[in-house]
Amino acid sequence: MMAVMAPRRSCARRLLHMNKKQRGFCGGVVPSSRRPVRLPTKVLAIFGPSEKERKLERQVTTLQAEKDTLEQRLKETRNAMRDAQEQLAKAVDTSDMRKRRLDEAEKEVFKLERALEEKDNTLESFAATARRTIADLEKRLKEAQQQQKDE
Repeated sequence: MMAVMAPRRSCARRLLHMNKKQRGFCGGVVPSSRRPVRLPTKVLAIFGPSEKERKLERQVTTLQAEKDTLEQRLKETRNAMRDAQEQLAKAVDTSDMRKRRLDEAEKEVFKLERALEEKDNTLESFAATARRTIADLEKRLKEAQQQQKDE
């Protein structure tokens, strides 16, 4: 099948530079041997699209399918990213809440440790006092026993 083509520039330029005798004085019209053959539209319709057109159509179809696939992947990726951002926001909220609770618990632990130290110190002072009192009482008891033996 022959494609419809425009005359080559080199031929057109050659014709412009020729005189009327050299051109055959055909009124400046390109001789039929040099004119491209134009097929009627009906003939083109019978033969259908050319191989080049079919190849381009296949390529367009392939590219369209690839585009659709990429759009679908983009949509899925955007959805996944939105879900991840929502989970991150929840995690940050939970983290902040837990941090506040941890800070409050640490304050409470410090208070309890202080109270325990005070009680330990108090208990130690009572124990020391009790030991001294017991030692003093034991000393008095021995002295009393010593006096009874002597008497």
